[in-house]
Amino acid sequence: LEMGVEYAVDVTAVSRSGRRNTQTSPRFSVDWTPPNVGRVDDMYVGTDAERDACAYCRDEIDYNTNASYLAIEWCCGWDDAESGLQSYSVAFGTSPDDMDIMPWLPVGLNDSFTLPNVVLETGMSYYGCVVAVNNAGLFSEVVCSDGVIYDDTPPVMLEVNDGLQAGFDVDTQS
Repeated sequence: LEMGVEYAVDVTAVSRSGRRNTQTSPRFSVDWTPPNVGRVDDMYVGTDAERDACAYCRDEIDYNTNASYLAIEWCCGWDDAESGLQSYSVAFGTSPDDMDIMPWLPVGLNDSFTLPNVVLETGMSYYGCVVAVNNAGLFSEVVCSDGVIYDDTPPVMLEVNDGLQAGFDVDTQS
């Protein structure tokens, strides 16, 4: 059997009296390779207006100030040319090797997932991971985001300088 070629199987039964009956299987293709993987990004969740008003919200995020959710999206290479993708599964954890926040959950063919109502710890990193399964039942490698850190601490302002030169404070202007 050749990879990616479609086949069908004919089965013929012959009775002692010589009567014949032939049945043909549904067409199938051979696929012994796992799905290709892409990228997984941590993402900001908000309204379209919030995302439009925010310079970094459409990009992969490294920090999150909202303790009520974890969210990821995946793109850029997830496919299977031979049998097609059947579904994705996602999980969340405090390390790429420990899915201790949410175990693996099938999410169909969606390309993003938000886990609501989580309690996050300040300064802790959280990772979202994705795995794909193709129509032959083969699983891809697991791909995880680079992690997002929950940070609810306000910034600390050490000093304010006015003027046009960085690091130089102007006391008077004309």
